[in-house]
Amino acid sequence: MIIIDLIFRIVERDSFNNSMKSYIATWKIRRFLSQTNVDTTFNELASILNRKQMIIKKANRSLLTLTVDYYEKGAIAKWTLPDNCESYNIMEELLAQAKRELNQLDNRYLFNDFIRLENGRTFISTTARKKNKGAVYCY
Repeated sequence: MIIIDLIFRIVERDSFNNSMKSYIATWKIRRFLSQTNVDTTFNELASILNRKQMIIKKANRSLLTLTVDYYEKGAIAKWTLPDNCESYNIMEELLAQAKRELNQLDNRYLFNDFIRLENGRTFISTTARKKNKGAVYCY
């Protein structure tokens, strides 16, 4: 897979460094967004707790579809969410967290909000690379 990506980047005249940055950013954002704990209250029934755990399990599984691709002129983040509607409340919060974390990974790229594509489950966020014409410092 890496060889195919390298060939694609050579054809597109993009650097291998952007490819490696894409793999590292994808790994970091998946790790950051993975959910491990279920918030529970004392009075919750076991069936409600099991349902919450299944939703979080599906959300974590959907992280395998989250990819970040950096290019010379911009970047794209793409994520396909699970097909059940129960997890959309959790996923909306995760999409906002993903955008904030992506903006923190590289300050030369400022990602937009995630927008839903036609199929209804895939969300995409794009950005253009900022040009460094001069640094502005605030004191």
